[in-house]
Amino acid sequence: MIEVEGVQALLGDFSNAKFMVAVRAASQLKEASEKVVERAKQHVPKKRGQLRDSITAEALDHGFTWEIGPEKGRGGGYGHIVEKGYTR
Repeated sequence: MIEVEGVQALLGDFSNAKFMVAVRAASQLKEASEKVVERAKQHVPKKRGQLRDSITAEALDHGFTWEIGPEKGRGGGYGHIVEKGYTR
C-alpha cells in the first residue's frame, strides 16, 4: 500500500486557489462591463442625453453575469425607436 502525506494540505491549496480565481474573475468582469457601458454611452445619440445617461451595468449571479443596457425608467424607454425608427 502506498501512503501519501500532505494530500489534505494540497486539497486545501486547491480550494483556496479556486476561491482566488473566482474573486479575480468577478473583478475582471466588472471592469469589462464598465468599459462596455463607457463605449456604449459614446455611441448613442447625445441630443438630449437621456438614452446615454440611462445605460447602466448590473451584476447578476454574484458578479459572473452582467446585464448592460438602457434602463426604461431613466430615459432609455425610447431606445427601440432609436434603433429601429418609428412609423407615422
